Amino acid sequence: FGVHLPAASHAVAPLQAPISARRDAPSRRAAVLVIDDEAIVGATIRRALARQHDVTVTTGGSEALDICRSGMRFDIILCDVMMPHMTGMEFYAELERVEPEQASRVVFLTGGAFSAAAREFLAIVERKSIAKPFDVAELRDLVNRALS
Repeated sequence: FGVHLPAASHAVAPLQAPISARRDAPSRRAAVLVIDDEAIVGATIRRALARQHDVTVTTGGSEALDICRSGMRFDIILCDVMMPHMTGMEFYAELERVEPEQASRVVFLTGGAFSAAAREFLAIVERKSIAKPFDVAELRDLVNRALS
């Protein structure tokens, strides 16, 4: 079969670039720490960010504290609020005590089901948060903005 299209009678405006192409590109590679008890969430974030950033993933707050205490520094720390053994709130409180500069780089990952204490914590602590499930482009944009 053949397709015949008439020539345009006027200039056609160019299509806008896809949203992901319009987002600000990172100014440099960031060191990102991801703390989420769901390994698949950590793997998804790593896959989304690894092309532009150096991503370290852990499934627990105490392991993440050990990493921070070892001297590793991060540009942004993405931390789940509700985790077994050590919650994101407990992780943040301890990190703030031992590494306050690193604590200032925490962004919380929040799911829909969390406690009244967690809601109160997020209202009191002045940290950014991003709701799960999150849009990958939104996550990349959040990391890139943290670098500026």
